[in-house]
Amino acid sequence: MTDPDEQDRQQLEHLSELRRKATALQTAIAALDVRASSAKGEVGVNVDAQGRVTDIRLSPQALQLGETSLANLLLQTIQEARDTASRRAQEIAKPFTSDPGIAAALDAVRELTQNT
Repeated sequence: MTDPDEQDRQQLEHLSELRRKATALQTAIAALDVRASSAKGEVGVNVDAQGRVTDIRLSPQALQLGETSLANLLLQTIQEARDTASRRAQEIAKPFTSDPGIAAALDAVRELTQNT
């Protein structure tokens, strides 16, 4: 038979480790900043982990492209930055999301919330 105090101690240690991992994940995701540039460097775009545009840089050449071409180039560059940010966020989260204990906890939460 296992000592209840020992079980409590182990659970508290496990929860503490999960909190540490979650905090590290939040910090890494919050620091994520991705920059993408168009092929010829006319446009540069930064996005955060959520894909929000945080900076746009236009070269003098960008201003000569014309309204439609510049708009299309901006949209393409923003999408490239968002795709890269999404991939990097997934890579950063993988050690956390692949943890069997976390996966079990998430499954339990899903089960509880689907039954309500």
